Amino acid sequence: MLRSTTLALGLLLFSRVDAAQMIVPSSMPNTAAPLPSDFVGLSIEEPHFTEWAGSAIGQPNTFVLKALDRLCKLTNTHLPIRVGGTPEDLILLDSNQKALINATFPAGTTAQPYPAATAATISPSFYGLSANFPSDTLFTWGINFRSLDITETVKQAAAVVKSFASKKGKGVVLERIEIGNEPDYFANARVGGTLNSTYWNAATYVKTWSDYANKVVTSVKLGSAHLQVGAFANSPSPYDQWWLPGILSGGVLGTKAVQQATNVWSQHVYFGVFLGLGNPANPQPGTIANRAFIRSNTVRLGEQAAIAARSGLSYIIGETNTAANHGVYGLSDAAESVIWAVDYSLQLATIGIKRAHFHNGLGYAYNVLQPVPIESGPAQNSQPAIQALYTGLYIVNEVIGSSHNAKVVELLTTTSNTAGYAIYESSKLKRVVLINFDPYIAGGAARTSEVITLSGLPSSGKVKRFYTPYTTSTTGLTWGGVDLTNINATASSMKTTRYQGNSITVNAAEVAVLYF
Repeated sequence: MLRSTTLALGLLLFSRVDAAQMIVPSSMPNTAAPLPSDFVGLSIEEPHFTEWAGSAIGQPNTFVLKALDRLCKLTNTHLPIRVGGTPEDLILLDSNQKALINATFPAGTTAQPYPAATAATISPSFYGLSANFPSDTLFTWGINFRSLDITETVKQAAAVVKSFASKKGKGVVLERIEIGNEPDYFANARVGGTLNSTYWNAATYVKTWSDYANKVVTSVKLGSAHLQVGAFANSPSPYDQWWLPGILSGGVLGTKAVQQATNVWSQHVYFGVFLGLGNPANPQPGTIANRAFIRSNTVRLGEQAAIAARSGLSYIIGETNTAANHGVYGLSDAAESVIWAVDYSLQLATIGIKRAHFHNGLGYAYNVLQPVPIESGPAQNSQPAIQALYTGLYIVNEVIGSSHNAKVVELLTTTSNTAGYAIYESSKLKRVVLINFDPYIAGGAARTSEVITLSGLPSSGKVKRFYTPYTTSTTGLTWGGVDLTNINATASSMKTTRYQGNSITVNAAEVAVLYF
């Protein structure tokens, strides 16, 4: 009865009702891919780590911890954290410095109210801020490579390891060390590269990284920690000198010691590269929350993941978000980022990616949250604040669940504006995710909807929905009727409805999750 009423209202309120068909395998296909409980991770710009972790060791940012704890409760796993970004290659360690960090920032612009640091020095205690996060939190720390000072690189690696081994480590775990951020851009002046392009190329990188990595692993006792290689920014292409197979065959892992210490290849992915440079306003709704666009940006990643696996390396997205250069207001901080995050994350998992670290800084449009009050720019707020992308990651973690054995398979669909995924636990169907990518714009045509018929769907179950007033909305977003920007909102307040039959109506700019 409820379903009939909902459908009738939908026909009255929406100008176009299209139809899509999907097939839901009742038993788990052999092609189902692991959906790890620690799939969703954060990446934090290193000079802003104090805002996220807290300004002193033992004095954590309680707002950040509370927001992350909600995500942790969904999977029973703390979000893994990578600290790095472009500034990791200009940061110098000063053993005599008393302040945790001294950083220099240029003046802000309209496009980037909070630009990246241009110089920074840190004390060895800076790494100790990791202990402000919950016990068992996994950390990846980036260390300076672009300075091409092997002594500095080894010194930073030793300080990181020492910090986590100390009593002040309080149970946080150093998972990996990243030697260098986006080394394929070290000679690209457009993005701040400073090295000479006649000198710095893929062959030089392979030899230099291998030498530095070997010096680190032979000089520093890493314990259970590993190295991760890559952290490339270039979109993977077999016609590019930075193509993964060439880097591996060129000997980047070098010595046996480096091979044993390195267990991950990291790739960086941004969907709107340079989208915000010079034109931060008026991004077209549906630019990134687009089925074809997401798949065109991920197909090469799956190929690379398979190649990395043959070399004994897991493949992760070590830094990612909507649009490069800190995002674009009206897109990166809007409902579109929620829809993008859900499809993008599940798509990555289906092609063999083990983790995705979503990048954050301070005042950035694409931040998951603003950890402290923001004094200027579109994100200005007198209080710390949760942004739209947080809801997307919340949905992904809820879909993953807490079983620690979830697997995912993408469902074939008959339309180009929808996507579907089936989630299995212990080979049993547990959840189905349905996405309607169609944008809905204020002042435009009436909101459309898609009636999705799913063959093989259990005849009844519960459905929870992501709602947004418009694709471009930055407020009014809800998941199960709850606005997650409220730091005190809890899962117990969320609502589901019952469905019966095998057809589900999914409105434009909506995500629906079915539970069985």
